[in-house]
Amino acid sequence: FLISAALVLGASPFLWERLSYYQRQRILVGFTPEADPQGFGYQVLRAKEAISGGGLWGMGYLQGTLSQNPAASALPKRHTDMIFAVLAEEFGFVGVSIYLLLYVLLVIRILWAASKARGYMGSYICIGAAAVFIFQGLENLGMCMGLLPVIGLTLPFLSYGGSSALSLFLLIGVVESVAAHRVKYYTERDDV
Repeated sequence: FLISAALVLGASPFLWERLSYYQRQRILVGFTPEADPQGFGYQVLRAKEAISGGGLWGMGYLQGTLSQNPAASALPKRHTDMIFAVLAEEFGFVGVSIYLLLYVLLVIRILWAASKARGYMGSYICIGAAAVFIFQGLENLGMCMGLLPVIGLTLPFLSYGGSSALSLFLLIGVVESVAAHRVKYYTERDDV
């Protein structure tokens, strides 16, 4: 990993020169959306405004001023990329806390299945599934709060999108299969 990271850092100046203007702006404005508030940073700034507008209890279901505004430019991609901003605006800090608590409990349950798996392969499957959920959740929350670039990653079980939901449900099914088969078969037991 260290060697790969060193190679990427070493090649970065050469790769940067090959990127188009649009690609460079997406990277630069991804970390500082205030640099282009009417262009590339618009979506993130509106999401941050929606998150802060929710307050403690939120504005109520379907009552958000930005998330339910009929103008398409009020909060772009509100049903996919910026769904966390909609959740924060409509349900506030309390609603976000409940969602994050359930999300953390899901990841803990997956890691518990990894610790109780019958073999190393089952543990690796569960750890990989937990990593997918952790990465997707952190990336979506980070891009809605302006901490990470917007890359279009869904928030698990909340964002609109059938293929994302289907793949995550299949992943949960594999984890549950590992958890269901954690007991050794009769022929694998030591006391036989």
